[in-house]
Amino acid sequence: MRDLLLPEIKSAAELTLWGGYAQVEPAKCSACGECIDIGHCDAITMADVAVIDSKLCKGCSTCIDICPKQAIHMVDEAVAAR
Repeated sequence: MRDLLLPEIKSAAELTLWGGYAQVEPAKCSACGECIDIGHCDAITMADVAVIDSKLCKGCSTCIDICPKQAIHMVDEAVAAR
């Protein structure tokens, strides 16, 4: 099993960083906490649903990849500034 997963594991240097930040869609979020367990992220807190501080978000999109409800999406910083 380990040998099957190794090619899928990426280092921090290999992450694709977005020019924006992650945002939670509260209606979809089940507050499961999967996104809180990301070891390198300080931007996500849990209230009734997950909340992402756009100023702390590094744009790595790991939370999007692991959210079982697909409740998180990226917001393009250039589009949000309009």
